[in-house]
Amino acid sequence: MKHRAKVLDEGHVVHEDEFDFLCDAVLFCNLYAGVGNHCLVVEVIKSLTGYEEYGTIVEWDYEKVYVE
Repeated sequence: MKHRAKVLDEGHVVHEDEFDFLCDAVLFCNLYAGVGNHCLVVEVIKSLTGYEEYGTIVEWDYEKVYVE
């Protein structure tokens, strides 16, 4: 099983990569996402036709927060 990390901007994939470990996929999203992006990590399983997305593991939105 692999994990596919996606950084989306208004529904379009900006950055995408596959990883063996979940922590690497989350780190990829944190490095490449900016304000207003949506991050998504899905489970990818190898089948007879190649790798297929199976289910969403975690997803989150990036927002700008000001600290006073």
